[in-house]
Amino acid sequence: MSAPSEPAIVRRIVLVTRIHLLFGFAALILWLTSGEPVWIRAYLRYAGGAFVVGFALVEWLLTWRAFRAFAPGDVLRPAWLLISLAAAARLAGFVLSEIFSPGPGLQGPRFIAQPAPAIPLAPQHRAGLALAGPVALLLLSPALALVGRAYDRHGLSGELRARDWLALGVASFLMVADTWDGIRWSLAHEVPLDAYRALGFVVEPLLLVLLFQALTLRRAALTMAGGLIGRCWAAYSVAVFLTVVGCLGQWAVNYGYLPRPVLIPVWYVWFLVSAAFAAGPAYQLEALRRVQRGLLPEVRL
Repeated sequence: MSAPSEPAIVRRIVLVTRIHLLFGFAALILWLTSGEPVWIRAYLRYAGGAFVVGFALVEWLLTWRAFRAFAPGDVLRPAWLLISLAAAARLAGFVLSEIFSPGPGLQGPRFIAQPAPAIPLAPQHRAGLALAGPVALLLLSPALALVGRAYDRHGLSGELRARDWLALGVASFLMVADTWDGIRWSLAHEVPLDAYRALGFVVEPLLLVLLFQALTLRRAALTMAGGLIGRCWAAYSVAVFLTVVGCLGQWAVNYGYLPRPVLIPVWYVWFLVSAAFAAGPAYQLEALRRVQRGLLPEVRL
């Protein structure tokens, strides 16, 4: 069977993301050549904030439609309800952190509550980072577990390849390094462990688990619905792995392993994460639509 064409909504997501990044690189060049940060600050503060909030809204709408597309009693309906709730948490988090309480200084959107070093942030901003980061991840992981259980019942299992294990190795390194440095920094500075910082410590283990889950689902579903279901979980795999990459950049700069200019490309990683999270449910919806129209055979789980 030939590979299906890209869904129209995915093509629009890719187009908008490319245009957004093009303007972002133009603003970066203007900043680097003129020394005046007004353009890059405006891009990150207004265009960047609008992008992550807008794509989080698209993601939530698509996940909600996917949930509604599964009939009551379908084994995948609870999973997509949890995925929709995770998208809603991301949307609420970005509204709080990017609209009502933008972060200090020159920086791009961030996702993750960091355990250390301490950064002065308004309570609304901290709540937004917690919602869009660890809370959303905590909702997404059991959802993928439900999908994996449904696949296992029907003999659908995925064997990870070398590049999958390499990605998991990168995530494992982040988990160990950031957790160790977070504990070391907290003890050295005698910083109390509040709820926000406690959530920050669970992020890397969650990312490792989520990456394993998404990669396994991708391998198991490579040929389902003409490959569209495989692309769905591939998009989630990309979103989680890019989140790992973004966290690696933040970790390396926060603890002084790399100079602060390294964070510049990390700003743009978060936009790709938003696009990947929005593309995942778009593939699922397209698969359901083509099955309903008889263009693809139905796969019952």
